[in-house]
Amino acid sequence: MMEVIFINVGYGDAILVKLGLQYGLIDGGSSLPQEFVGNRVSLQEFLRKEQVSTLEFVLITHIHEDHVCGIVEILHQVHIKRFFLPYLPHISDSKDVVIGSDVPFNLFAYVKAFNAYKTILSYAKDNTIPCIDVMQFQSFHPVGSALEVRVLEPTVNKTQAYTKALEVLVDEKDQLKKLQQVKRLDAISNDHSLVLALRYEGFTFILPADNCPKNWREKTFSLLKNGNVLKLPHHGQKDSIESKLLENLRIQYVITSSSSDRRNNSSNADVYNQLQQVNPAIQFLFTDETEYSPYFSRPHKASDAIRFIVAEYKLDVKM
Repeated sequence: MMEVIFINVGYGDAILVKLGLQYGLIDGGSSLPQEFVGNRVSLQEFLRKEQVSTLEFVLITHIHEDHVCGIVEILHQVHIKRFFLPYLPHISDSKDVVIGSDVPFNLFAYVKAFNAYKTILSYAKDNTIPCIDVMQFQSFHPVGSALEVRVLEPTVNKTQAYTKALEVLVDEKDQLKKLQQVKRLDAISNDHSLVLALRYEGFTFILPADNCPKNWREKTFSLLKNGNVLKLPHHGQKDSIESKLLENLRIQYVITSSSSDRRNNSSNADVYNQLQQVNPAIQFLFTDETEYSPYFSRPHKASDAIRFIVAEYKLDVKM
């Protein structure tokens, strides 16, 4: 049996994969205290509640605060056996990047995420935890042989270029140029995030992090025809869909990981209108909504996670 658990971390991604008694993690949500109100829960709290003491793997899709920073908070809470990473820059021994306080929030958040990623690399080095370049695989089996993870996007060349840009940021001494490099890295981070396909017992979960369809290659779109669950990229903002995605969509469930305040125009109604028009049978799920008429309603109050359960070649959802 496998569970794919979308944790309600608000505006962010934290996906726990449970296979038998083993766990793996894809991204870790935010570490900003103001994010966790209502039914939202931090990764740290959720793992404690679920009594998870060991993670077979932690996979990071890209460097943004709402995907990376929650992982730092669990480094001393759980035993992590290995990291799968898209970028392995030589920055683990460098100092934290500092750009001052008078900057837009998105730049503050990116620097926080960059320093968190560096902390993870340093922690792995100090504790001899393997950091595996996920881009060396077309597919791999992070927990036994039953679960296959395929890396669909981006290209190796794109991740290599992003890795070099991270090293430039660390090496830059001029503060103005450093700030310009932060702006550049923040602006292109989503386009360089991993698009993954998890396959188990004939079911496929497509997890694009924040990498939107404008960047995808043909083979990525083709998987939509046989996939079962799609996590909308970029929290359901307008750029989460485009015509090629709609043409190939045969998905049973679409899940959006976004906070109920729908900040940054996330969980955008126009997105679900278009999806419903091309495939009326789609079931919409939201990690932090109790009701989103007419797309979604939950008979009971919002929970701290949505669980997809694959067992005996059946797919069920528990909220």
